[in-house]
Amino acid sequence: MQLGIAAVHPRIVLLALVSFVLGTDSVVIVGMLSDMAEALKVTEAAAGQLVSLFALTYGIGAPLFAAVSGRWPPDRVLIGALGFFCAANVGCAISLTFPFLLTFRILAGCSAAVCSPLAFTLAAALAADDKRGKALSVVAIGGTAAIIIGGPLGTWIGEHWGWRMSFGVVAAAAGLAATALSFSGRTRLPASAPPSLKTRLAPLFNPRVLSAFVPVFLAVLGFHSVYTYLAPMLQANLRIGDISGMLIVCGVGSGLGSWLGGILADRIGADRSFVPVLLALFAVESVLPYATESVAGAMPTLVVWSGAVPCLFLLQQRRILSVDPANANVLMGLNNAVIYLAMAGGAALGGASLLAIPVTKIGWTGAVCSLAALSAYLLDRRRRHAEHRVHSPR
Repeated sequence: MQLGIAAVHPRIVLLALVSFVLGTDSVVIVGMLSDMAEALKVTEAAAGQLVSLFALTYGIGAPLFAAVSGRWPPDRVLIGALGFFCAANVGCAISLTFPFLLTFRILAGCSAAVCSPLAFTLAAALAADDKRGKALSVVAIGGTAAIIIGGPLGTWIGEHWGWRMSFGVVAAAAGLAATALSFSGRTRLPASAPPSLKTRLAPLFNPRVLSAFVPVFLAVLGFHSVYTYLAPMLQANLRIGDISGMLIVCGVGSGLGSWLGGILADRIGADRSFVPVLLALFAVESVLPYATESVAGAMPTLVVWSGAVPCLFLLQQRRILSVDPANANVLMGLNNAVIYLAMAGGAALGGASLLAIPVTKIGWTGAVCSLAALSAYLLDRRRRHAEHRVHSPR
């Protein structure tokens, strides 16, 4: 099970590093909320706004920034945005008050909203057509590595040297990535002609384009309604206090899902792979409350569950490249926006679900969303097939 990274363009590996840095910044803060709240003299609930506003800024900003920045060479935009991201994290590290820290987290979210879709766009452009799935999976695995390595490492640094040092390390890593990209050569992609903002945003108002994002939004919404409360669910079902081992299992599953998504996209096709992956997600979330009552049942179940959404993400990336190739960067930005908005909404949905069901059954909330995602995808596919028959010559 080799990804073949040795055969991948070196710049794609650097783009995976970018994904790793961005992913680490988005997850590391969760493990440091209590310390940050105490240092800044705010409640943990208030400190949680640092996470939600980062996600919301990213979700809203990604398609808008992609539209605005489309007139410039994408590699230069990426390097500049990485520099801004570095500066924003330096600002986080030196913030003495909560409002200042909140401001710099919003700025970091803005720059991440520029960087992440560009990393995927450039990776796809650097690869041959039949290797694009692999290229996208390499970049996605950078984000997976952030969950497995970056987040825990950043939290460990925060515990030993303070949360400010964690932001400083993220800033240094972003600066290193920007410098490496600057000296790695140019990606020969011409800058887009300077269309109006209305023209660049036109895909966002195309029902055909937007309908392609509904299934993934619903799947991620359900996934994060469960993931947000995964720790208390596992602690209650397994009757253990330390669930770090189970979280590592989830990280491994996420990596396997990213790898599998690239393989499926290249060998079977994104559209043909969507239904079985959504079915697997629905099935595993339906049995999650029962399968996690033992370690032997929890481990394989968590591997499949945590791998399904990264797999869908890769399939979606490949799929939207064919929806509107002329606006690939805007669509990549919108795809990332959908993911982050679903992440933000998933936490709220999970919390609301707990008013009606115990935390041990939170998997059912995800299952309902996955079933809705599967239904939305099948309806969209039926519509596309109907349009194809109408426009096909007889």
